[in-house]
Parts: sequence; structure tokens; C-alpha cells
Amino acid sequence: MPYFLKKDLPTIKAGTEMFASGLDPNYLHKKGSLEVFYFPPEVLNDWIEERDGKWKPQEGQRYFSSCFRWIDTHVDSYYWNDAESDKRLFSLGLCFRTEEEAHQAALQMLGALKK
Repeated sequence: MPYFLKKDLPTIKAGTEMFASGLDPNYLHKKGSLEVFYFPPEVLNDWIEERDGKWKPQEGQRYFSSCFRWIDTHVDSYYWNDAESDKRLFSLGLCFRTEEEAHQAALQMLGALKK
């Protein structure tokens, strides 16, 4: 299961996906980096969160979602407030950090429909 950084480090921004280095989950590294960070067990939960791999917006955070309008794709933006509509989009895998990510996902879905 991937881990995500909750707070900025000097060289890595919050939200970055981290991976366990070896068998000890307290030693984490960023993909493609040799730099390893140690998080003592008593502060690990303050710095790292485990996720199923899907990015989930925090309360009040803006996110983007793709949809279809007629035969074209469209990207909408919303602010997460834990509403049923937010939860539904998240469960469908339709919450994205950026407009570009949402647009690319919509193009992939459209391509799959055309096959």
C-alpha cells in the first residue's frame, strides 16, 4: 500500500507518494530517489498517511472531475465538503488534483468507448 507525505519536507512536498525502503515501514523513500527518510514510530502518523493509491481531496480542497457533454469531454472543478456527490465521484475514481489529469482521464475513457 502506498504512503503519502502529509507535510512538506525540505526537499519533498506534501502529497508526494512514498514507498517503504526494505521491511521497516519507518524508512521511506520517494520513487526514483536514493534519499531515504526515517520517521520514528511515535510521529509516523503525523507525517505519513496510508492510502489505497487514489488521491483524495481534503476538506475544502479544490479538485477536478471529468465528464462527457454530448460527444466531447468536459472538466468541472469542485471543492470537497464530504458530500454524497464528492464521495460518489471519489468512489468512481473521478477526483483529480489538476485539470490536466482530469482531462487526460476523460480522453482515455472516450478512447475506450470508441473501441
